[in-house]
Formats: sequence, structure tokens, C-alpha cells
Amino acid sequence: MMTHLVISADDRRHIEHYPRQDDQNKALLDIVIKRREPAYSVFVDGLRNYGYADIANDLKCASEKMGLSTTSVPDENKGLPDRTVPLFKIRLQKNYSNIITSVKHDTIVDHLISCAVLTIGDCQKINACPSQEQKNRQLMDTLLHGNENGFNEFLNALRNDSAYTDLANRIASTEVTSTDRSNIQSCYNIDKRKYEHVHETTTLLPKKTKEN
Repeated sequence: MMTHLVISADDRRHIEHYPRQDDQNKALLDIVIKRREPAYSVFVDGLRNYGYADIANDLKCASEKMGLSTTSVPDENKGLPDRTVPLFKIRLQKNYSNIITSVKHDTIVDHLISCAVLTIGDCQKINACPSQEQKNRQLMDTLLHGNENGFNEFLNALRNDSAYTDLANRIASTEVTSTDRSNIQSCYNIDKRKYEHVHETTTLLPKKTKEN
């Protein structure tokens, strides 16, 4: 979902601050319900792609039974302050899945510390994560909440290793469309109104949900 720009880095932080998986599922589903399309379709497709086809079908039936529309709601954002998301963040987020699954963080983090992009505290947070993928997620969280200099130094760090040169070039040349801009902007401008009975639908979710 990060790669498809239907949740933001802020959304991910909000979801992951809950210690219990059930609460994380509820937070994610709450976002999907509020945001509707295209978040809904990406979420359901993600469930199907990761082996939860039955749950995806049950979730769709439950949303129809509850009378929740999954159509897009662009008019609901009118009157809300815009938050312009920089192009470098969109490019970074569109490559989120590739980065977290293919990069080894060690030398990259060392480079970013030497350039004052990361602090020792940032490094400790990254290294405290148990798996390589989780370490990369923490690194991405820091970069997505950082500035363009951090992005550029991240690309430099990738290019310093021949194994990641192609990845760096793909990230730098990633096309950003008007749809991409609209999707990520809606993550920040979406109406904050609450929907009832969200907790009923969360019981359909698996204990581990994918948000890539």
C-alpha cells in the first residue's frame, strides 16, 4: 500500500505505534474505509496476493452489508488545507517494496551518518529491529520524514555499491504522474470523519497484514 501511494509514511507510523496486531489491523482498516478508492482496491488486492482471498471476499461482503461505499470521494477534501508532497518523497515511496526487500542497510547507514543525514540515535533505532526488512522499513521511515538532501545522499550511498546502482537510477528516474500526486495528497487531506462499526470488520483481517 505504501508503494501504491494509498497510505503515507505518517499513516504507517500511526499504525505501527499500536503494540497489538489487532489494533494495527483496526488502524489500517480505519484508514482504508475513510479513504475508499483507490485504497480499498489496493488493500483487497493485497490480501488476495498474499494468500488471503477468502478474507478479501469476506471483507468486501462485510463492507457492502454495512453500507460503506468504496467509491472515491474527492469532494470531501474541498476546503481542507493542501499539503504538497515533494517529488523525491513520492519517488522514494513508489519504490518502497523494492528497497525494503533488496537492500542491506549497513554501508548505507554508515554513509548517511557520515553525511549527517542520520544520527547515532537513528542508527540505534534501525539496528534494534530484528530482521533486515524491518531495519529497511525503519530507514525508509526516517528518509520519508526527512529532506531532499537525505534522499540524494541515499542515492549516492546506493551508487557506491555496484549491486544497487540500477536501483538508484530507477528511483531517481521514477515517473510521478498526476494520479500519483492526487493519491498521496489525499493521504494528508482526507476528511477525518469517523465511521461506525469499524471494529466489526477488523475481525476478518489476518493477524499479519501486508502494507507494501
